[in-house]
Amino acid sequence: MKLVLSLALYMLGSLVADEFPIEGTWNAVTTLPNAEERPSTLVLTKKDAKYEGVISTSDGEKPLKGIEISKESVSFAIDIDYQGTPLKFTVTAKPEGEDTLKGSWAAAGDDGSELATGDWKADREVLETNPLAGDWKVTAEDPDGNALAFDMTITEAEGKLSGTLKSDDGSLTMKSVAFEDGEAKMEVPFPYDDQLYPVKITAKVEDDKMSGGWAALNADGNEEASGSWKAVRPDAPTIEGAWDIVATMPDDSENKAVYHFESGDDPAWTGKVVSETGEVTFDKVVVEDAALTVDMELPYDGSEIEVRVKATMAKDGTSFEGEWIAFDGSGQEAAKGALKGSRKTES
Repeated sequence: MKLVLSLALYMLGSLVADEFPIEGTWNAVTTLPNAEERPSTLVLTKKDAKYEGVISTSDGEKPLKGIEISKESVSFAIDIDYQGTPLKFTVTAKPEGEDTLKGSWAAAGDDGSELATGDWKADREVLETNPLAGDWKVTAEDPDGNALAFDMTITEAEGKLSGTLKSDDGSLTMKSVAFEDGEAKMEVPFPYDDQLYPVKITAKVEDDKMSGGWAALNADGNEEASGSWKAVRPDAPTIEGAWDIVATMPDDSENKAVYHFESGDDPAWTGKVVSETGEVTFDKVVVEDAALTVDMELPYDGSEIEVRVKATMAKDGTSFEGEWIAFDGSGQEAAKGALKGSRKTES
């Protein structure tokens, strides 16, 4: 009936528990008895320890009344006048996770008699943030192969991106920052030999990582220098720290040791292995995305042998798994076995 159809235009609400983050915008759907769905939007704010809310429909805005919040449910009412008849709409809902509310609505006349009911659901409106926004740890390789470290911060305001690069030498403000088709495109004026060179950076963005390259242009717009460029979130999994290592020998016995990794500027990574037989500094440590490669020379039978470790880090950053390979004097593979590492938690 027409009354039932009108009810949907005023259905919107929210649910909050004691510490449930209810404030914000919710997109609601009211289901009518004939299965028709009507959308609406709710905005909730908190002022002086009390919640206030407003509902927006195709007919305009109305305030929410009688907002009651408990640990398990919330209810609110909306007063309207339908063809000269005062009606009260009440919504009662429960949370499902932090971003979904489910419940029901009921419409009652002036005498309190129930006229219609139906299902009600709302999802929190989550504003999408640009995947570039936030803090990053940058490693750029110069033409000589040296690794340069920067702290990068990208901010988003009114749909526009801006950024800065910081190092021990100072701070640089980016001229432009953009995210297009899964790629970050940035330009920063870089001082060198008393001149400012426009450096353009292009990198593929995947979750908490970026990888790509940079190119410095001369006054004619031609490439003057270039190199690789990578960035990770500060809280992204890192190899830095101590790791308990178990290496399986060709005879299936196990050797245990502790690897220590440290980040730096040049080279980007250093480290050492500590075992019962002593301590050896790594010759080279390369970390590329989740791949780890470590070269070292270990004592064996009165001499030294070259050993390479190749492993892949788990997504949670708590372990890695791969293999070790030992080479003879001619550089040929002499032996190999499995290797596992787990982040050391004890001091």
